[in-house]
This record gives sequence, structure tokens and C-alpha cells, in this order.
Amino acid sequence: MSGASGAIVAKIRSMYGWRLTPSDYDEMIAGDSVARYLSNIPTYSDATRSLGISVGRRALEDAVRRARFSEFERLLRFEITVGGKLAGYIISTVEVETILRALYAITPGVVDPPGSGSFTGSAYIDSHLSFDVDEVLGARTVKEIAKAVGASRYRKILDAFPEDADAVDFIKAEAALRAEYYTGAVALFEDEKGGTAYPEIARMLRDRIDLENVAAAYRLKKYFQPSPDDVLSAMIPGGGMKRGTAEAMAKADGADGVIAAARADREMRKLLTVLDRCRTVDEAPVRRVFYESCRLIRYSQSSAAVTASYYNVVSVECDNIIKIIEGKRYGIPPDAIREMLITDEGR
Repeated sequence: MSGASGAIVAKIRSMYGWRLTPSDYDEMIAGDSVARYLSNIPTYSDATRSLGISVGRRALEDAVRRARFSEFERLLRFEITVGGKLAGYIISTVEVETILRALYAITPGVVDPPGSGSFTGSAYIDSHLSFDVDEVLGARTVKEIAKAVGASRYRKILDAFPEDADAVDFIKAEAALRAEYYTGAVALFEDEKGGTAYPEIARMLRDRIDLENVAAAYRLKKYFQPSPDDVLSAMIPGGGMKRGTAEAMAKADGADGVIAAARADREMRKLLTVLDRCRTVDEAPVRRVFYESCRLIRYSQSSAAVTASYYNVVSVECDNIIKIIEGKRYGIPPDAIREMLITDEGR
């Protein structure tokens, strides 16, 4: 590891040491104001200090996201200038999440659509996306979203969206968008095959793809009556799952049958042990990536892997805070809120 890479790894590990701990979450859950608590935390103080105690949920959640991306904005200003890989990784993540935010807002049956504001709250990051954020989030049909993304690599996916789309079609579109993202994310690190970054990041991404495919199949079987082809077309390519396992999941009887079919594969059975710590199947991909990211931050010697992992960990921390905000708003018992959180068990 070069001196520069070693310095980056050391810096990220130091930054990780200042992230929120389970005791911080406990204090937020027990306290009378999440906004007040965050205003005294260095990484969130700038974004939340001016907010009142009775700030609305959306405004507080947006402030948390701004805090999340303000930290990475400083890094990206340097990375974008020198053509670093983390810039491409974060920007492609934001692009897909922005398009998905626009799709969720118009998906049939969604009872609590996301806010219409920027996903990042960072004008600098948004200015480096391949499309205009306001145009995408202001769209009211899939065709309008497709037009808004312009000539970006997501256009072909949205153009293929059927006129008479139903909820299953939206799930397929999400899978296609995430597939485009994962393909690009792995490609960003391909020239580091001789080192440790590529295999470490690729393994983490493949595991996430496999678990997202299990979750997608489970969701389809639980809420709809999909054909096997519907299930297969909602799966993201590029994971490590055997084709036979995917087909068995697609043909399985019901949602529980999907899990049984996946567990019949020895490699998938090992991966699905993460479900023991999940409240829902949908949590599995995020938990797996989070736990692996924590491990890489501690032990990897690759600056690219450690930095990408830090981004993943901060993303989960942001989601944890939002879960606390929403849990308190809806009067969920403290213990139940704690069960929703994803935390580093080694801290």
C-alpha cells in the first residue's frame, strides 16, 4: 500500500470512529427532539442547527441527507478534479436513487410518496449528474421522466416501460435501473484487479445483487400473482446465484417458497444467514453490505474499498436517523424502533 493510500485509509478509519454509536441512537429515541440532539453532533450540526425543535419530518429528513452528502461533497470536489473513482461511484448512486425517487412518487398504490426535493440536498453534486434533477423529480409520468434523463444511460430502460404499466412493471423497472448501476459500479474498479479493491468491492456488490433478487422474488410472490418469467425479469444480472436457483425461486409456491428455494443452494444458504438479524427480507441486502463495509473499514488495505465502504456506512447511518424520526412520529415503541436500526455490532 502506497503512502498516499495508507493516509487515506487512516483518515477514513479516524472519521469512522466519530460516527454515531448505538448509545447515540438510544439517546435520540429517548429524547424529546432528534433535531436538538443532532445539532450537537459535529457531522450534523451545520445542517440541523437552524432547525426548530418542532421541525417537520420532511424538513428534518432533508437536513439529515444534506449532512450526509456535505461530507462527501468536499471529497468529491477533489475527486472530480482528478478523475477519482469514488466520484463516479457516488454520482451513479445518486442518479439511480433520484430516478427511483421520481418513479416511487408515481407508482400505483404508494401511500407515502417521497418528497419532491433533491435526494442529496447538494447543488454541487446534483450539478454533476447526467440529467437535470428538478426536471426528473418534477415529471409526472414515466415518459416525462425518460425525457428528463435525456441521453443518459438510463434512457433506454425508461423508454422500454410499457404504456399500460402495473405495479409489477415498476418492480421490473427498478431491477433494470439497479442492474445498470451495479454494472457501472463494478466497472469503476476493474483496473484495480491486481490489487485488493476490485475483488473486495465486487464480492460485496455480487452479494447485494443476490439478496436483492431474493427480496424482489419474495415481494412479487407475496403481493402479486407473477408468472415465473415476471420473477426472472425482475432479477438483477451479475450476482453469484446459479441460474437453476433463480429458476427454482421463480417457480416456487408463494413467498416462503422463494426463501426455501434459495436456501436449497449451499452458497445462498450461507448468504441468507443474514436473515437471522432482519425484520424483513427487504433488509437483507442493506444489512449484508453494511456488515461487510464495517469489516473492510477495519481490515482492508485498499483505499478505494475503505472509502467506498465508508460511503455505504454513512448511508445506513442516515437511514437509521430517518427511521428514528419516523418511528417517534408514529408512536412506535422504543424497543421496536431499535429493532429497525442497522448498527455495527463491534462498536
